[in-house]
Amino acid sequence: MCFHLKAKQKWNPFYYNRILRKRFKPFFPIKEKKKIHPILKLKELKKLLEVATNERNKLILKFMYDTGLRISELSNLKKKHFDWTNLKGTVYKGKGNKDRIFYYSNLLSTELRKFDLNKNEKA
Repeated sequence: MCFHLKAKQKWNPFYYNRILRKRFKPFFPIKEKKKIHPILKLKELKKLLEVATNERNKLILKFMYDTGLRISELSNLKKKHFDWTNLKGTVYKGKGNKDRIFYYSNLLSTELRKFDLNKNEKA
C-alpha cells in the first residue's frame, strides 16, 4: 500500500473507529464556517429612522449604519477620537480589546457638527 494512502487512513474516522477499534479524537479544532450578516436595505433603514423618537436617536442609527460600529464602540466615543479633516475616527478598546479606525461620510460629518452646535446652544 502507498504511503499517502496509509496517511489518509490514519486520519479517517471510520478507519480509526472501526478497523483499529480506537476512539477518533482529532487534536486540532474543527473550524465552523462564518456566516455573513445581512446588511440593512435602504427601505429598512428608512423605517428605522421614521420610528426614531428624536434627532439624537436618528443620528445614532445613521452613524451606526454609515460606519459599521457596534453599540459599545459608539457609546465609548469622545470628540477627541474624531479626525474632522480626514473624515475618520479611532475606536479604542473595541471588540477583543483592539483599536481600529473607522471612516464616515461628509454628510454624516455635517450632521454631527449641527447636532453638536445645537446641543451646545441649549446648554
